[in-house]
Amino acid sequence: TQGAALAILRDENAGICGNPKLRMAFTVDDVDAEFARLQSLGVSVDEPPETQPWGARNLSFLDPDGNRLTFRSFQKK
Repeated sequence: TQGAALAILRDENAGICGNPKLRMAFTVDDVDAEFARLQSLGVSVDEPPETQPWGARNLSFLDPDGNRLTFRSFQKK
């Protein structure tokens, strides 16, 4: 889709989940808005929004199959 970005990362630190060595990251416009939306849907977020040293703001959760997903956004320039 137009403007979409997908990153597939090897995650050596992943715990017990669907595929412990895979994490999919999706770039979204506003991680904090997505966090509120996920909470309203009853999704358990295990890594709430946090700004990373490289500038991305990330949150992570498990999908229904146990795969770790990350939503991330970047500061607007």
